[in-house]
Amino acid sequence: MSDSAEMHWYVARSRNDHEMKIRSRLMEIGVENFIPTQVVVRTKNGKKVKVEVPVVRNLIFIHATKEVALSLPNGYGLNLWYMIDPVKHTLLEIPTKQMDDFKLVWDLDPEALCISEEPIVVGGRVRVMKGNFAGVEGNVVSMPNKTYVVVSIGASPSRLSATSPHQIDALLVAKVKIPKSYLIPV
Repeated sequence: MSDSAEMHWYVARSRNDHEMKIRSRLMEIGVENFIPTQVVVRTKNGKKVKVEVPVVRNLIFIHATKEVALSLPNGYGLNLWYMIDPVKHTLLEIPTKQMDDFKLVWDLDPEALCISEEPIVVGGRVRVMKGNFAGVEGNVVSMPNKTYVVVSIGASPSRLSATSPHQIDALLVAKVKIPKSYLIPV
């Protein structure tokens, strides 16, 4: 099978406030996608309404072959631009395991998550062994009397930041509280 026929997760950017429209269009044409969202209360016409909004503006994850991904902006008229991997000089691909872990953590309890686009301090790599997050792998971040597992997209522990050897440059990071007894080193 050629590389262009394999399904990958690609990272795209959209125009400001067009993420949800693009998500709807992608669903119409049968392209799997993911946008981390949250429900917020906004006032419209004097009434409070719940609205689903993206957590990170202009960010869309697209699961497709490279050929299909590249056809979306021109063939389907979608206003999106793909992020480029600075090392490979090609479309930025997110490993399926990272994407699956992130989606699992996000889908189970989005209210308990802390999302950050900032670099994080490197911790030990762990796998959650029991509970709702069993099988999820991430890095440990400990705070006084609390243990969090951090699941990142677009970075691996071996990709250290050029500005600091103690940080990972990540595209997106989710943090969830996990009891230490549920974790084992990987």
